[in-house]
Amino acid sequence: MITALSPLKLHFLPFFTVKKELYKFSVRFRVGVTIFKSPTVGKYIENGAKLVATIRRKNYYKTGKPVTVKVGDKTFYGKVVMTAPIDLLTLSRYVGYSGFRSVDEWLEEAERLHKAGINSEKFEIVVIEIFR
Repeated sequence: MITALSPLKLHFLPFFTVKKELYKFSVRFRVGVTIFKSPTVGKYIENGAKLVATIRRKNYYKTGKPVTVKVGDKTFYGKVVMTAPIDLLTLSRYVGYSGFRSVDEWLEEAERLHKAGINSEKFEIVVIEIFR
């Protein structure tokens, strides 16, 4: 069993073994599950995105934390690369990694899904690297 997921060890394993080991790792270390319900983001991830930016509640996601990403019935594994506060500058900087065409479209979808107004006191931008 692999206890640490070093890139060197994963490089030499067959793909199905890597996926199985990532799953074991995620269960063992109580990895957070990130579910994407937006069809726009779902298409973006399924079309091969390596990084995805999302708006989430503050103080749950920590940099370096492994995550399980669910899009419909598909599961991907990844890790949190960074978190950033929500303001116009950071939204415009990361909208290219969100799957949306504009900041307004991204904010409208986030407000609809969270059923709350998006503000910097309660929400932050989380950037997730997806392992492929």
